[in-house]
Amino acid sequence: MNQSSEKRTNYRNFVNQPLQLVVKEHEDEVAVNGFCIDVSDGGLAVELPHAVAVGTEVKISNDFDIHSELAICLNRGTVIRCQEQGNQRFLIAINFQ
Repeated sequence: MNQSSEKRTNYRNFVNQPLQLVVKEHEDEVAVNGFCIDVSDGGLAVELPHAVAVGTEVKISNDFDIHSELAICLNRGTVIRCQEQGNQRFLIAINFQ
């Protein structure tokens, strides 16, 4: 039996669109412009100009043209991974709430 190294349960929709996140930093909310790489039923991958701590809650603002069932989920999430990509860019994984 051949198993994939990635055990993904949700199909990824490659969006490649700009988006804005509202990041909760302490008591403040800060709007950050980024670029959405892909979206799935469980979350999305975003490239940002700075790191965001794992566990940070975010609000997602977008105009994605995708299935309405998925678009309903695209409003709040929690950062589950932050990886530096170089050139002051960070790949952020967000899990939908």
